Amino acid sequence: MILLFTLMGLLSYVHFKLQPKIESLMAKIGADTQVPDNFSDQLKPFRLIRKRLASFCLFIVITIQRYLKFQISLEGTKAQRHKGTKCSSSNS
Repeated sequence: MILLFTLMGLLSYVHFKLQPKIESLMAKIGADTQVPDNFSDQLKPFRLIRKRLASFCLFIVITIQRYLKFQISLEGTKAQRHKGTKCSSSNS
């Protein structure tokens, strides 16, 4: 549950805070305007943070999927064992 809230918080931060900063920098450049020399230096820190947060969010998603798949497989194994004991006791 904590991982889900962390994921939601990180994605909200990127969507509402970080991406608008990147878009505001990109909006300054039009089709007929010259790109400033230091434009990539201005953009690089925001893109780097976004990239790292995206990697971390992907890690959280994979971790959640693995955990849920493991839990489901454990429940299935328990159900099979439980079902097997019931069947063997009812047959005898």
